[in-house]
Amino acid sequence: MNRMLSREPVGQGVFFSSVSDPKFKHNRISVRWIMPLEEESASANALVPFLLRKGCRSCPDFTQLEERLCGLYGASLGADTSKFGGYQMMGVWIQSIDNRFAIDGMDIAGESARLLADIAFDPKIGEDGLFDAKDFQLEKTFLLDAIASEINDKRGYAISRCVELMCAGEPQAIRRYGTLEQAKGVTPQDAARAYNRMMKEASIEILFVGCGESSRGRSGPPSTTFPVPGRNGGASPGKRWSRWRWPRANWCWACAPARPFPSRKTVPCG
Repeated sequence: MNRMLSREPVGQGVFFSSVSDPKFKHNRISVRWIMPLEEESASANALVPFLLRKGCRSCPDFTQLEERLCGLYGASLGADTSKFGGYQMMGVWIQSIDNRFAIDGMDIAGESARLLADIAFDPKIGEDGLFDAKDFQLEKTFLLDAIASEINDKRGYAISRCVELMCAGEPQAIRRYGTLEQAKGVTPQDAARAYNRMMKEASIEILFVGCGESSRGRSGPPSTTFPVPGRNGGASPGKRWSRWRWPRANWCWACAPARPFPSRKTVPCG
C-alpha cells in the first residue's frame, strides 16, 4: 500500500506520478501537456485534447473507440484544458474499474494505459498531417460555445477578469481557452502545429491514481526541458467596474507582489 505521491522521471521532460490506495475501486490514468500560456497559441492548444479524444490510429472511428471502451468494462474517456498561474495544461484521461473486478482476468489497467497511449501519442491524423475536418469543426464550435458561456458563471468570471486586469501583460492574464476572437481564427493547420509543438516542447505529466499497480500506467515519449515563464513586476493599484443588468453583483479583490519572493537561501535567518 502506498498512499504517498510517488514521482519519477521517465524521459527528458516526462514524469510519471502515482498514488495507490486499496480504498479506491477505480483507476484513473491521465496524460497532461504543460506549456507556458501565450496569447497566440492559447486557443489552438486548448483545442488539441478535445480532438485527441475523437480517436487514434488504432481506433480511427468513434464507434470503434466506444466499443474498445465498452470492452474495458465501461471505461470512460475524457479531455480538458485548464490553467495554473502562467501555465496552460492540456490533458486526456481514462478511468476504469480495477483488475480485481474483471470476471475473465483481463488486465483492465494495462489495456487502458495502452489505449490512452495510442490516443495521446498516436492520434488520428490524416496523410496531410491534419486532424479530421469534421472533428475539427465540431470541437471548434464547442470551444467557441465554452468561451461565450464563461460569463454565465458570475463568480468565476469576476475572478478571471480580476486576474486578467491585475496581471495585464503577463502570462497569468491569459485565459485558459484564449479569447473568442482568437478561437474563431484557429485553423486546422494551427491545431496540428499546436499538437506537434506540445510533443516537442511541453512538459509531459503522466499520473496514475487508484488501487491497482501503478507500473501498468507507465508510458510516455521523450520531450524537451520545461521552460519557466517569469513575471515582469507587479500591477499598479486600480479599480475596474463591469455593469450588467443582473439582480446580484460579484466583487473580487486581489493583490500580487511587485517582484518574486526571494528563495530560502537568500532569506536571512535568526
